[in-house]
Amino acid sequence: MNIGKAIRTIREIRGYRQCDLAKMARLKPDSLCAIENGRSYPNRKTLENVCKALCVRKVVLILFALEPEVDFSPEYRYVAQVFIEPVIRLIRERLDATIPM
Repeated sequence: MNIGKAIRTIREIRGYRQCDLAKMARLKPDSLCAIENGRSYPNRKTLENVCKALCVRKVVLILFALEPEVDFSPEYRYVAQVFIEPVIRLIRERLDATIPM
């Protein structure tokens, strides 16, 4: 699971610069950079602030963070890819349309 990569992906889909998201989420830009690059992991409050700033629910962020090839054992990988990837495509389409999630 890569929360930082998911935050960066959704931030980019939304068209925010890193410094803009940091300000909206009440974070230091260096802290957000560390999270996005996997050098730090957000605590619960930070995660809530980031989700609120991105206008997404935590479950959406977690879906984007899932990496079936890493997060699932081999026997469940295919099932995870079959179910998770279409959901992520649908969510991405809605994010591209700037619909709050």
